[in-house]
Amino acid sequence: MNNLSKRRKFSMPSLWGCACIFIVIGCNKDKGTTDEATVSEVGSGIVVIQAYSYPAESGSVGVAYVSIANAGPGDDRLLSVKSPVCQKVEMHDTINEEGVMKMKHQDFGFAIAAGKELVMKPGGSHLMLLGTKAPVVGGQAFKMTLNFEKADALEIEVQVNQ
Repeated sequence: MNNLSKRRKFSMPSLWGCACIFIVIGCNKDKGTTDEATVSEVGSGIVVIQAYSYPAESGSVGVAYVSIANAGPGDDRLLSVKSPVCQKVEMHDTINEEGVMKMKHQDFGFAIAAGKELVMKPGGSHLMLLGTKAPVVGGQAFKMTLNFEKADALEIEVQVNQ
């Protein structure tokens, strides 16, 4: 068998998906976020590009921001989120209602269309960490599990900024 026949073959969709991941990583640098990209992927093409949080006291409310790309062939939805650092995680959007900024709970999660991404950021979509069980300390990280409508659950690590 020659070297050419031993080479692994990749389909165009998988190569396109990898290219999208690297493009999203390069374009996803916001001020106030960690400089390191956190990349986690499930087989369906759901890719978590970045996940970060800020310090919070024990028994309080914290916040986390996650950027998720859908490089898969079909639409998906982030249905729920869990973390051992808090009693409950809620998905929220920040909306402007008659000149007043308000948080709106997302009862049905966040849709992520095929080939698109969901970018959570301050002043926009975010995850509320309700009832923190211990201090969320800057410079450390914590686990979070993302549950999707179609893709398998994905456990990620959330970096806590200083």
